[in-house]
Amino acid sequence: MTDPIPGDAIFQNPGGVFSAGNPAFIITAISSGTAHTLHTAVTGTDDLDLVTVWVYNTTSTNYTLTVEVGGVQMGPITVMRNALPAIIFARMPMNNGTTLKAYADTTAVLGVCISTTRVVNQAQ
Repeated sequence: MTDPIPGDAIFQNPGGVFSAGNPAFIITAISSGTAHTLHTAVTGTDDLDLVTVWVYNTTSTNYTLTVEVGGVQMGPITVMRNALPAIIFARMPMNNGTTLKAYADTTAVLGVCISTTRVVNQAQ
């Protein structure tokens, strides 16, 4: 497998809601229509965002998290009770303004953390 990141790539932290302090975000949305936008990828195809998402559960009951990538449902993902943060996406490549959204089957008990690396000048 070829490494998707060229040697002359420039890495940037694109910022966003999670970069201004606390990297954790509690999910309060309970439907696709109200899903939280966790990340909007860089526009175009020359650059690329590598997105890692963790989910955790703050209660003694199992709940589900549904993630949508570009409007496509991924899940639902069962998040076990009292779960410590677990990776659900690792360095998922995103570009072209694709959105990453999430909602849960209950409000204010599941949390997510997100890390994004932007790779600039990805086109070869």
